[in-house]
Amino acid sequence: MTVDLRDLRKSFGGATALGGVSLTIQRGEFLALLGPSGSGKTTLLRVLAGLEFVDTGDVVIDGRHMQGVPARERRVGLVFQHYALFRHMTIARNVAFGLEVLPRHRRPSPGEIRDRVQSLLELMHIGELGARYPEQISGGQRQRVALARALAIEPELLLLDEPFGALDAKVRKSLRIWLRELHERMNLTSIFVTHDQAEAMEMADRVAVLRAGRIEQVDVPDKLYAEPASAFVHEFLGESVRFECIVGQGRARISGLPDAIAATDCPPGPAIALIRPHEIGCVPGRDQRTWTACMPAVRCGGYGFRLLVRRWRCCARTAYGHLRPASHAISTCRAHGFIRRTARPRSCGAPRPQKSIRCCTQRRRLRAELVCHAEHIVRRSA
Repeated sequence: MTVDLRDLRKSFGGATALGGVSLTIQRGEFLALLGPSGSGKTTLLRVLAGLEFVDTGDVVIDGRHMQGVPARERRVGLVFQHYALFRHMTIARNVAFGLEVLPRHRRPSPGEIRDRVQSLLELMHIGELGARYPEQISGGQRQRVALARALAIEPELLLLDEPFGALDAKVRKSLRIWLRELHERMNLTSIFVTHDQAEAMEMADRVAVLRAGRIEQVDVPDKLYAEPASAFVHEFLGESVRFECIVGQGRARISGLPDAIAATDCPPGPAIALIRPHEIGCVPGRDQRTWTACMPAVRCGGYGFRLLVRRWRCCARTAYGHLRPASHAISTCRAHGFIRRTARPRSCGAPRPQKSIRCCTQRRRLRAELVCHAEHIVRRSA
């Protein structure tokens, strides 16, 4: 099933939910809609399902215009975030519900419904739960039941509205791997709404990033991460460190960081540099042009370390000055135990610089220099 969205616009009162969304989803594709709360993800999904109608624009599914077509005639399966299972029905009756309410000329016989339900439950690895009620099974099992119910009507398009939002991290991870395999096995066209970046990047063929009812960028996950089209996409996907800079003669000079210069095609003037944490490292300062920093905390981040770095601002009254209000959280996988914390963080007051950073091999103070490699990630500020 091919889905074509053409300049969709939808408002609720004076609030714009969709502000001109245009997108094409190919047959068999797994597309993720990613964005912050209020960006229009769920509204777009409800428009596709026929639960909402746009003010202007058109939805075309396999060449058929959907404006005015009710949900029951769209052959679309929808999985809700909170399952929406009927508590008074058994698991098998929940799955069979969509088949039992079909018009008589399309409704399978009771025996066919029974066989299809059991087949779907086996496919979901919950074949033994058919006689139980929703409150008697776990959250992950309920989500599988909701998915089986959506697939029972043999939809041409599967819509999933944050289906793993109420599950714990371990169950989420196992279910998203299983769901992707199910998508490929059944040759579905799927649209998956989420605010979890890891889910979107791992599961989807393409990811559409939405902001305030508009699509900021649509691309394959690796290109979306490596070549963001805007500062919003860069900061929304993964971690980013933002620096103020000045652009002139094709080069961006980052404010306050000696020798931190990157080539850019931005026009001259104030700009911002957006840098991934893995592109930043802490090394000994080479000369007096580097600035002194305090590192009050070093925390393990799994494969690397998260370093909390606070820059000092020197003044005439003290040799070390005071902490600036702004601080940068820098994570790097290049530390390798080279820098360690030997002093406990102080809750207030000026830091003790002689204990803030120690070298494992030399008992002397270090100066921290940020080494930036940001050839194509300097963005013009608004």
